[in-house]
Amino acid sequence: MALILGLLLTSDHRTLFSRYFVLGWVIAVLIALPAFLWQARYGFPMLELLRNTQHGKNIVFGPVNYVLQQLLITGLLAFVWIIGLVWLLARPAYRFLAFAYVLLIAIMIALHGKSYYPANVYPYLIAAGSVAIERWTNGLRTVRIAVAVAVLMLGMSTAPLVMHILPEVQLTRYQNHLFSLLHISRGSIATEHHEEPELPSDFADMHGWRELEATVAAVYQSLPPEERAQAVIVAQNYGEAGAIEFFGRGSRLPVISELKLGRRDLVSRIN
Repeated sequence: MALILGLLLTSDHRTLFSRYFVLGWVIAVLIALPAFLWQARYGFPMLELLRNTQHGKNIVFGPVNYVLQQLLITGLLAFVWIIGLVWLLARPAYRFLAFAYVLLIAIMIALHGKSYYPANVYPYLIAAGSVAIERWTNGLRTVRIAVAVAVLMLGMSTAPLVMHILPEVQLTRYQNHLFSLLHISRGSIATEHHEEPELPSDFADMHGWRELEATVAAVYQSLPPEERAQAVIVAQNYGEAGAIEFFGRGSRLPVISELKLGRRDLVSRIN
């Protein structure tokens, strides 16, 4: 949507009427169609989920804080994509991409999206910034080497945060040391209202799912048959519900997620 609006704001709107754009639109619709039909069949549960998460679970940022979150998320690469954004704005042929970014951030702020939701847009801004830096450093071999080394060191410093290459204890120490060095608190990049764990949740969520399902299944199977026939397992979130459903698919455990349904709707369905 942001990309289309960006095209409409520039002379590149002619692209919207080309056969290539129409073909791309048809392919995109075909790719999304199965998911859309599934959502329609079950009453668009994703929309219900998003509404529920905005009432107590997710942190809702104002416009200024949302933009600041983008700087925190991209870290030291922020200066590259900012250069890229300005570079795109200054060139009519690529200006629609700059407009698309600004519109995307505006849409995310209006819809109360999490701060990392626009993350996939930054590769093209970083690419544009890299082109600008390459042109500025043309003939400056030493500067180019310094930039290349800086990017390599940046990648190495942040790799443990996104790749499972350190044991959990060492990862926790490394993250705390890195955040302390950059004067960043875990709370400043939090997207949900809960206590931030020592181990990043992306890694913490790699553990304990089979044990969780086994414990829940044991309790469920211990119920008298008449109670078991009417029982339902209420999980705190869709991650727990998914784990119980996936690992317990042989025993067909009846599980639903409080977050997915919403507390009021959940109570009504149980009743």
